Amino acid sequence: MPSFRCPSCGEPLGEVVAGIRCPNGHSFDRAREGYVNLLPAGRVKGRPSGDDDMMVRARRSVFDAGLYDPVINGVADAVVSALAGIPAADVLDIGCGEGSYGHAIAARSDAQVWGIDISKAAVKLAARRSDAGRVRSCRRASS
Repeated sequence: MPSFRCPSCGEPLGEVVAGIRCPNGHSFDRAREGYVNLLPAGRVKGRPSGDDDMMVRARRSVFDAGLYDPVINGVADAVVSALAGIPAADVLDIGCGEGSYGHAIAARSDAQVWGIDISKAAVKLAARRSDAGRVRSCRRASS
């Protein structure tokens, strides 16, 4: 697991069966879809942060139609090239959206890909696309 820090106290987070936890006991459960929400309860007021479900699904449809294949493949190839010679690499996809880029990187490498995004709808969709747990998603709002 990459060096994520607890949003409550700043201590390192480690994986546990149900999600992730810090040494001070702050824990964050893994949702049914496979993502972990690091946003402390009550922090975001008003409407949800980031893209909503309809926007994320529309983006996924465009990506799945192959319209961005040259871009997605170019980014994935560049990342995999940069990882050459690094065994058991972790990749953090900041602003992972619905997971197409992370999925392409995982398909081309042995890297463990972690995605974070402000949109709950996006990380849910990204987590559903994961390859046997090699693409993981967390949600964290920007400060």
